[in-house]
Amino acid sequence: MQLSDYMPLENIHINGIFNELGYSDSTGRHVLTFCDNLNYLNIALKNDSISSIIIKKDLLEYTIDSKKGICITEEPRNTFFEIYNLLRENNLLNINRDYGVGSNVNIAPTAIVSDKSYIGNNSVISDNVIIKDNVFIGNGCFIDAGAILGNDGVLYMEKEKNNIFIRHAGVVTIGNNVTILSNAVVVKSVFPNMPTKIGDYSIIGISTTIGHEAVVGKNCRVLGNCVVAKNAQVGDGSIIGTSSVIRENITLGKNVDVKAGSVVIKDVKDGGVVSGNFAMNHSLNVKNYFKGQK
Repeated sequence: MQLSDYMPLENIHINGIFNELGYSDSTGRHVLTFCDNLNYLNIALKNDSISSIIIKKDLLEYTIDSKKGICITEEPRNTFFEIYNLLRENNLLNINRDYGVGSNVNIAPTAIVSDKSYIGNNSVISDNVIIKDNVFIGNGCFIDAGAILGNDGVLYMEKEKNNIFIRHAGVVTIGNNVTILSNAVVVKSVFPNMPTKIGDYSIIGISTTIGHEAVVGKNCRVLGNCVVAKNAQVGDGSIIGTSSVIRENITLGKNVDVKAGSVVIKDVKDGGVVSGNFAMNHSLNVKNYFKGQK
């Protein structure tokens, strides 16, 4: 695909190619992205996976030395998602994966399972579970009653002061021996090349939400009523306590311990222990709490 397939020639500075869509830091092969500020543009220009960029006119001067495709519009984000919608509606966002059900799988009669999904060997799908398109579940998983895998999350663009919802066209990948408890929700990614992931042997608690493009590593425990927002990265072996919120686009390292009720808004290094709203070092937080009791 080329920019000129979707945009007027007068908007095209360099007619680039693209095979996939994503954000400025996405990986893939010939990715189209959008940038509405210099920070994201610099990231995209340095990213070898990005082949074409939609920008505002005032950013053009910063692309002089680039050979990437460049398209100029007044609203790069809206233009990008208009192209995305065209591709999605015409089934041009390809997902090259096998669908089906493995051996010795137990699916409750009341579960709803898409034909465009995969469930691995020895997995159990309980009552009233909904598994939507392009959800890929590994071996030995247990999905408890009422869980929903592969639904859409909140994503929109504004046009003429109205909210226009953007449907998701991506993937959910569940590892082996994963447990997802009752009424948990795992949102599919927006783009096929950036799946929402839950790693092997992780446990997702009751009524917890995992947002689009979020990645939960191996052997994690995300307890009940938590939110892991879009594109948050949770390292292997981490624990997220009950009713905690992990903000979008942040990274928790390996073996992080987030205490119950925390609201985490910045990255946490390997082995970090945080608590509070907003979350901070747990030991310091406890000291501050007891100081306030005097």
